[in-house]
Amino acid sequence: MLANPLAPELASLSSDAAVELDLLINGETTDLGSVKELARYLNETYDHTPTAAAERRLAVDTATETILGRAFVQAGDDHASILSNLFDRTRKVASELSSADSSHDPGSLEWVRAFCLALSQSASAYRQLILNSRPENPYRR
Repeated sequence: MLANPLAPELASLSSDAAVELDLLINGETTDLGSVKELARYLNETYDHTPTAAAERRLAVDTATETILGRAFVQAGDDHASILSNLFDRTRKVASELSSADSSHDPGSLEWVRAFCLALSQSASAYRQLILNSRPENPYRR
């Protein structure tokens, strides 16, 4: 699972990955460090055992499910099937990020870049929503 879906690192890491993918698409050199780190981060969102329990593990973490689901919808996936395919889609995106390089089809890189941007926005918006919904301390001025 994501170490902490409310941590600001997810939004920042996703944004950095999108910038690196944009550089790659435009033929510029980049080390893809953030892309690889985001792939590792996404790989941690699911259990790698081939059982149905892995899908249930992801479904129980509603914060991660919400953040990833919104990102897939914003990136253009069919919203009607997002939750049923969230485990598979997350695994595929993590795989695409892990293997991203200059030999990839620019079309698939552009979708992954769009996903990274959407993930950054989704994580940031969700974090802000949660932080704003916490009651203020009545003793704080």
